[in-house]
Amino acid sequence: MSLDDDQESWVGSLALLGALLGAVPAGCLTDRFGRKRFLISLSLPFLLGWGLIVAAVWDNTQADVSTVWMMYAGRGICGLAVGATTVAVPLYTNEIAEDKVRGALGVYLDMMLTTGILVVYVLGAAFDVLTLSIICALACPLLAVAFLVMPESPTYLLSCGKADKGERALRWLRDREKEAERERERGGGGGERERARERERERGASPGLTAVTRSPCPLEMGGPAAGGRSPTSRAPRRAALLSDLCRLSGIDAVIFYCDEIFADAGSTMEPHVASIVVATVQVVANVSSAIAVDRIGRRVLLILSEALMAASLASLALYFHLSENQGYNVKESFGWVPVVALSVFVWVFAFGIGSLPWFMMAELLPAEAQDWGSSAAICLNWSLGFLVTNMFGSMARTIGGAGTYGVFCTICVLGTLFMALLVPETKGRSPDDIQRILEAPTRLLGTRKAQRYCPPIKVAKDKTSKV
Repeated sequence: MSLDDDQESWVGSLALLGALLGAVPAGCLTDRFGRKRFLISLSLPFLLGWGLIVAAVWDNTQADVSTVWMMYAGRGICGLAVGATTVAVPLYTNEIAEDKVRGALGVYLDMMLTTGILVVYVLGAAFDVLTLSIICALACPLLAVAFLVMPESPTYLLSCGKADKGERALRWLRDREKEAERERERGGGGGERERARERERERGASPGLTAVTRSPCPLEMGGPAAGGRSPTSRAPRRAALLSDLCRLSGIDAVIFYCDEIFADAGSTMEPHVASIVVATVQVVANVSSAIAVDRIGRRVLLILSEALMAASLASLALYFHLSENQGYNVKESFGWVPVVALSVFVWVFAFGIGSLPWFMMAELLPAEAQDWGSSAAICLNWSLGFLVTNMFGSMARTIGGAGTYGVFCTICVLGTLFMALLVPETKGRSPDDIQRILEAPTRLLGTRKAQRYCPPIKVAKDKTSKV
């Protein structure tokens, strides 16, 4: 199937646009139908999308209007399912994981995404587009089959008043009798959800999660009446910024420019080989992040990730500045700089800001804001991905490579400050502990003053050790 430049651009960007649309209702749908049922149902749009793509590429001759629109529809539907998945999976993972391993399990979403990309790159080098599309379509039902053996989220079952089913699900997941009682106290009648009901009663709203999700202005919750310290007002903004920095870091621009960077360095590597190398770096970095996140902590990884990304982008900006504006022949002496900078950038992105925000959004959001808060944050994430992907070409033509990477470098510097000052550490802390930090009477949640509003991490460890 042959496409012109404009058609290829739309095929590439429609998946991001579909993800944006899929993220909008996903939070409410997971709360309405349950995490497990919703995730299983997503195998249908995945299968439909890939089926349309297979039908579109079945004929390898010049594309006509009908086949192009089938390709557009297939890409958009697959993107819609991906967007919904990135909302539902972090919610489910956050609710089934123990505090001490929540970070490692949370990284699995990004790890599986990058692993899937790597597998497609490898298969794409061995098969034609039609065969590759058929393989991807056949893999879609595996989501439903594999997830059938998993239980529903215990927290969701308890919030629906199904305590017995919640206890059985928790025993299946953790194989601990006392965990069921602790989760019942946390999610069924006490802890964070009980405080959410108290806040609703203070605002004159009817108790329960339904009143919150139907609020016309959820970002106004916990305003002046709460002294501006309600986690329901703080958490969505922090979660949204955390998610936005993932896209504003410039990862889409760097990946888009990957082949040109390797070419400028004098590399003779084929484009598909370069793509496989970059995807492999991301997968290895995700594995490293899963190992380190519950040992080192979220904030440390995020700060290191943003700082090293800023340094890598500064190196790229300087390289292009000397090459484009000063007329230096930097390729002979410093041709290795773009390759090293790109490798470091991709590694630290996947190690920190690329993988952690997906599950940290679910960690930061209080129970009454889980559905609409996750949807809003991830919707912004995919929106920025769509805009950055479509604007990068015009930015590079207007202000050059140096200016483009300089802009993203500045954003990463600001992101470093945001992580250091405004993002609390959630490692080893229960949802109640995290909300206690968010209620602290200080805006700088990364400071020691804010940490005093949460019991030490060792308390969480002591609790788990007694079970």
